[in-house]
Amino acid sequence: MVVLMGYASRHGSTRAIADRIAASLDEYGNLVEVHAIADAPDPGGYDAVVLGSGIYGGAWSPDAVRFVRRHVDALTRRPVWLFSVGLGPAAADQGFRLAGLMERQGTKILGGFSGILRPREHRVFAGVIQAGHLSRTQRLAFRVVRGRYGDFRDGKELDAWADDIARELASD
Repeated sequence: MVVLMGYASRHGSTRAIADRIAASLDEYGNLVEVHAIADAPDPGGYDAVVLGSGIYGGAWSPDAVRFVRRHVDALTRRPVWLFSVGLGPAAADQGFRLAGLMERQGTKILGGFSGILRPREHRVFAGVIQAGHLSRTQRLAFRVVRGRYGDFRDGKELDAWADDIARELASD
């Protein structure tokens, strides 16, 4: 299968996740083309699509939302998987009271596409959080909740999800 992997990433964490998932799908014999979502081609020429975006202000990046809306016809005619990268999973791992954020972020993102797109699955992954990624106010809030900076991506979780996608593609 030929798969379009589109990503929207400000600091590189979402891109790295997209690259890892694409590499795993390649290992199963799929041909995966990875593109920044702002420059991604029309998904109509692909057998399947995986789209990911960092979560900014509780929502996908404007480029990612525009891509989905612009290509909704093509996206509804092929299997689509979505992933989001944000603080939610890292907050849960750190025991923040914000742990419920992960669930709300996923619901809000899919809610923005409700009635438009029916992905096979949507996952929210933890990314990388560094002081330079946050505004001064966000850094202060992060310090108040005793947040830790670092790379919270879980390679095993990413690989397992890519394996699930690959199995579904093989069975289609």
